Amino acid sequence: MLRSRTMTQPQPRPEPAWAELGIADVPAEDRSVVRFATFQLFVVLYLQKFSVGPLTFQISVPLLIMTGGLVWMFLKRRIGFSPTRTGLYLIFASCCLFSQLLANRIGSVPSILELLLIYGFMATSAPLSDAGYRRLLDNFMKLMILPAIIVLVQFGIQRITGRGDPISMDHLLPKSILLQGYVYEANYPHWDSVFQRPNGFFFLEPSFISFFTASAVIVEVTYFRRPFVAILMTLATALTSGGTGVTMLILAAPFLLARESSRLVLPLIVIAVLGIGAAYMLGANLPLISRIDELDQSTIGGGYNASGSLRLIIPWNRLIEFLSDPSYLFTGAGAGSTGPQLGSAWPILKITREYGVVTMLSFVALFISGFFGAYNVALKFAVAVIFNFTGGYLLDSFTVEFFTILFFIVEPVRGETPNPVLRRERRTTYSRGALEPWQQRISTPSADT
Repeated sequence: MLRSRTMTQPQPRPEPAWAELGIADVPAEDRSVVRFATFQLFVVLYLQKFSVGPLTFQISVPLLIMTGGLVWMFLKRRIGFSPTRTGLYLIFASCCLFSQLLANRIGSVPSILELLLIYGFMATSAPLSDAGYRRLLDNFMKLMILPAIIVLVQFGIQRITGRGDPISMDHLLPKSILLQGYVYEANYPHWDSVFQRPNGFFFLEPSFISFFTASAVIVEVTYFRRPFVAILMTLATALTSGGTGVTMLILAAPFLLARESSRLVLPLIVIAVLGIGAAYMLGANLPLISRIDELDQSTIGGGYNASGSLRLIIPWNRLIEFLSDPSYLFTGAGAGSTGPQLGSAWPILKITREYGVVTMLSFVALFISGFFGAYNVALKFAVAVIFNFTGGYLLDSFTVEFFTILFFIVEPVRGETPNPVLRRERRTTYSRGALEPWQQRISTPSADT
């Protein structure tokens, strides 16, 4: 007796749990790049405190690993160079060297070498499919879970016991292998307070963990929308008491809310305004808001030491001075000449001071070249503002490596741009890239017809 064909048809295999997130079926040619980028993110997140060399000349371990990894991937022909960004980088490097020649001195050789090395990473390129890019972002989210939990533990134990941070790498390892020049233990709300702002154990400062947890919030809300993960990262950002992370969330909010319906946006805005207002009236130390008064404290104790003034007011005033000074058009005071009188010098301020206005403009062109593309727009905007206008991040290799990996090295250009997928649409819509072969089959006449 013959069986019906319909009875012998194999049942479709159930999709993996992460298929709903749009990261299933990563092409084979993407896997080596995804593994490389994931490993580099792990190094940037978990090894940023480590260095090699004497205390007088420390070299960041993540910077060394990033350099070696890119060379290896280039030799294996897994990563190449972007023609546009390579050209912009060569212009920037030429302007740096030319400005030093005009000044009849090279300045600090380690400073200029580090500058050229870090921003040389931006010339590299490795195209990814949308599924590969989503897989990389999902890997980043997984890496951030442990530090976020540590922030909650650090905060909770201190509030319960009334003592300082019980989880500190600074007390476990010698200074010879820890990168110096950062505030590992930041007391809050005053420097003589017992409470120490959580730093996630692996991170150099509370502002660093705040930066990365806020980035995780933006990525999660944009691409994956898992409530537990989004709440965890948001809570960790708030508990660090860092203005950096809160500022990033505020900057990204218009892009994130624009994707939502008005029925959801309006209640969220009302609840947020009422909650912040009530907390402020009750005297709570809110991140960012509690530090607004620092903008008026340009001098405290005879020197510039208010964080808000150091990060915003002083750099802005100094930048205006240099831009209006013709002597800084083609050359500056030399590499490594930036001092405390410039406050926490913004990247464009530091380059203008050391290399001149023309070099600064070439740097801006190189930087902007990696922030084009209709993907991860909310994170790009938040990172760009924080990096350029809130602190001295020019030679901060960790921040540069992070956005270089996500915006420069990996480029989701094959298939559809990885636009976010709303949770309510996941089960009924598919990416355009996944439908293209099917569309071609029904739109192109066959030979039989």
